[in-house]
Amino acid sequence: MSRDARDVDTQVSIAQTDIVVACRPGQSILDAAYEQGIALPYACRRGICGLCAAELVQGEVRPVDALPMTNARCDAGQVLLCRCTPACDTITLRPSSWKRLVAPRRLPPL
Repeated sequence: MSRDARDVDTQVSIAQTDIVVACRPGQSILDAAYEQGIALPYACRRGICGLCAAELVQGEVRPVDALPMTNARCDAGQVLLCRCTPACDTITLRPSSWKRLVAPRRLPPL
C-alpha cells in the first residue's frame, strides 16, 4: 500500500531477525534505525561511500531528497539507507551487518 500523503510510520524489518524499527515519513532508514538503537554501517550519509547499501527484500522506498538512492557500489536490488525513506507500510531489508546499541542515539546533522 502506498504512503503518498499519509503521516504514518512504516515498519522496517531486518530480514531473518526480530528487529523492527519505525520510520517516520521523510526520515532516512539509517537515521530511524540509530534513533531506535540499531547500528547499521555508514560513513558519509551522503550516498557516496556506499557502506550503508542494503538489499531491499520487500517493499518500496523513495529518495529522501533529490539525490539518488543507489550508486556504483550498490549491487542489483540494493539501496542506500542514508538516501531513502519507505514508500509503503512495511519493508524488509538485508544490510551487510547490524548490531544493537547500548542506547539509541541521533546521528549528527549533515
